[in-house]
Amino acid sequence: MRYALSCTLVALALVGCAAPGAATCQEQVKPYVAAVSPILAEWQDAVKLAGTTPRASLAPQIASLQAIRRRADAVVPPDCAKEAHGHLIQGMAFGIQSLLDFLAQKPEATVNQEITSGSTEIATFSAQLANLTNGAADK
Repeated sequence: MRYALSCTLVALALVGCAAPGAATCQEQVKPYVAAVSPILAEWQDAVKLAGTTPRASLAPQIASLQAIRRRADAVVPPDCAKEAHGHLIQGMAFGIQSLLDFLAQKPEATVNQEITSGSTEIATFSAQLANLTNGAADK
């Protein structure tokens, strides 16, 4: 009995536990990409605009970025994309915090670190999403 159970567990690990006909991650992620891509494009445009806005006029730009982040956060990713989605939301949070800290005249090093962290998180999201859409998670 123990041997049969061990063999069954090993077989499941090698084959995967997906039910026959279950959608692959690559298939599951398509609606997520369709939902999040326009939000990311809007985010990128809003970040560019905020980057050219004088400090005294940043509040409305920050509010716009916060609204975009909330919309992104409301998108429910498939299980295989949850980690990537977390990087997107964290990257947006760093971007917003960098602007809030810039507005509050926090040290330049703090603001720059938040900008760098935000960019890194968004880049990680993009790389992971590319792997998911190319089927790397299904291999």
